[in-house]
Amino acid sequence: MPSSTSFGLPIPADSDPVSDGALAMRNLAAALNEKLIVKAADQSITNSALLANDNDFLFPVTAGEAYWYDLMLVVAAGSSTIDFKCGMIHPGGSNLFCGTGLDPAVGAGTIGSFIASAYAAAASGSFLSFGVASAATGVRVWGCYRCTTTGTMRFAWCQNTATASPLTLYGGSVMRVREV
Repeated sequence: MPSSTSFGLPIPADSDPVSDGALAMRNLAAALNEKLIVKAADQSITNSALLANDNDFLFPVTAGEAYWYDLMLVVAAGSSTIDFKCGMIHPGGSNLFCGTGLDPAVGAGTIGSFIASAYAAAASGSFLSFGVASAATGVRVWGCYRCTTTGTMRFAWCQNTATASPLTLYGGSVMRVREV
């Protein structure tokens, strides 16, 4: 027996809106031939300015195909000297990627100064850098990739300046991928 309604439609009493919403998003992604990857847990990097593969954000690619990807990330730094560096590691092909986040030249904790960066036909391992506050900071990275060698496309990230304080990419950050 329905316990309430939403937009005039009955909602079962045993319905869980969070689980049902996640299922609906996955079903929509599947209908659009889109893959939705949600970062399972927080991941931190310390003392490294070398790009490292993310634990969750990767997807298989096939030669001759093109892909669109969009990452919505939440990051935070343990120090005002840390910035966020990120890029895509791919097996071969043309990659155009862009991003939006805090300007690293403005200084930590300065909100409202955003930059947009872009690389056209970027080589594997090319990177973007963004400023990061000690509080959660949003960064968005997106792009298109035309694959020439079958393999795995990976998102990689690190500190822009190596320091003992952690740079954390939070669980719940999201990557969407669509073969186009």
